[in-house]
Order: sequence, then C-alpha cells, then structure tokens
Amino acid sequence: MNEIPKQTFQEAFDEIEELSFVRDESKPVIEQEWVNGHTAVYALIEELQENYAPTVEMTQQQKDLLLHFKETTWFSLFLAKFNDPEFGESLPDLSCFDGWGVSKERENDLLTAWLHPESIKVVD
Repeated sequence: MNEIPKQTFQEAFDEIEELSFVRDESKPVIEQEWVNGHTAVYALIEELQENYAPTVEMTQQQKDLLLHFKETTWFSLFLAKFNDPEFGESLPDLSCFDGWGVSKERENDLLTAWLHPESIKVVD
C-alpha cells in the first residue's frame, strides 16, 4: 500500500525554506507569488500526509468494533480474532470485516487505525 516516500521530512523542510515567506520590505509584494508559495507548501504537506498518515477506510461498524477492542484488550487479540473467527469465543464477532481481506497490507491498515484512530475514514 505505502510506497517509498518521494521525499524525506528534511527535504520537505529544505523545500519550505526555499519557499520562505520572509518579506523583503524593499520589494513590492506580488500577490501571485505569495499564493503560489502557499499552494506549494500545502501540496507538500498533503504529500507528507499521504505518505506518513494515510487514511484507512472502514464502515462505522468496523470502526466501532476496532475501537471497542482497543479500549478493552490488545491489538494481538484483535488480530488473532480477525484472522481466526473461532479464536476467543467470548470476544465480539468481527464478521463485519468479512471481505476485508487478509494480507500484510490490510494488517498494516488495521495497525495504523489502531494506533491513530483519527486516520479512519468512515465509508458506507
């Protein structure tokens, strides 16, 4: 899922430094340059977000169950139940995750959502 980032944070800081908004009072402000500079910074931040804080799409029910497990147990138990529905009969059923798929990338998505619930985007 995640590709190797196009640039490092240091390279991003260097690029922002080049786009410095320190105004030289001896020169007139050219509004378009300011707009272009801000647009470039926002694009850079969006790229960093895509690389380092990707969203994880899941239904509201999936999100609620994941957060319930997070509040009451450990990720290893959640993952064990996720990978083997017969595991832990007393644990809540995770059948809403059927069709989610079992792969390294999907487990990485689950871990991302577990560690950073704010990365969850609820979809229908």
